[in-house]
Amino acid sequence: MKFSKQKIMQHIEQKLILLEREFGFDPNNGSDQLKTASQETIIAYGEYEALNSLWDDINNGFELVQP
Repeated sequence: MKFSKQKIMQHIEQKLILLEREFGFDPNNGSDQLKTASQETIIAYGEYEALNSLWDDINNGFELVQP
């Protein structure tokens, strides 16, 4: 199996879309959408945010900031 930047980004995008559909996440609403959420939804939101962060890292060429 070949690994490419485009393929991994598409894979992450698909996972984000599935989480949006399953839990009703709005990418433009931040953590406000968790005010009355269940524990399962809050955990899924953590995965959602981690995937968004990973997608950004890949898109930006993994530019790491030194502390």
